[in-house]
Amino acid sequence: MAVMGVDLSTKSVCTVTLGWNEAIVDWRYVQLQGDLALERARNASKLLRHIPWEEPLIIAFERPAGKGTRAVMDMWRIQGVILALEDQYMQPLIEGETPIWELGPTEWKSICGLAGNATKEDVLALAAAHFKVQSGVGKEWDEAFPDATQDMADAYCISLAALKTNQSGVRMVKHKRSLDS
Repeated sequence: MAVMGVDLSTKSVCTVTLGWNEAIVDWRYVQLQGDLALERARNASKLLRHIPWEEPLIIAFERPAGKGTRAVMDMWRIQGVILALEDQYMQPLIEGETPIWELGPTEWKSICGLAGNATKEDVLALAAAHFKVQSGVGKEWDEAFPDATQDMADAYCISLAALKTNQSGVRMVKHKRSLDS
């Protein structure tokens, strides 16, 4: 019943899950442990296992991009750890039927109504304004999420873009899964 947006960096993972009504269902910010990228990747599975990967019907990752090849490869490494996560019974946390999407930064920004080269401030402003409307009580972003980072705003907008991309297709997946259960 929900879509998860995932923002990866070389040092953290942030997820925001939105319901069909575009309200926040869940959000997580995980700071990866270790001085070097390889250490952070090695330790990531212990920390990332606590995110409810099995709940969303679609998981949309921001396609890793950046100025340096090394940073992009480090982010892909973390994405690989996430896709390989298993529970205590060695079952995948992300079911094989769960669609996994990648949206490039320009793509998800455009789908959300921003310019493809929108600044971090533009993304944060959009996430805050959208959240205020969706919260139903006019709650401010900073009040609701005092520890929210730019990564959360990105994950929020990635999730929103995935939700907007094909809601009718998502509902078909939801219906199929409920029939198979």
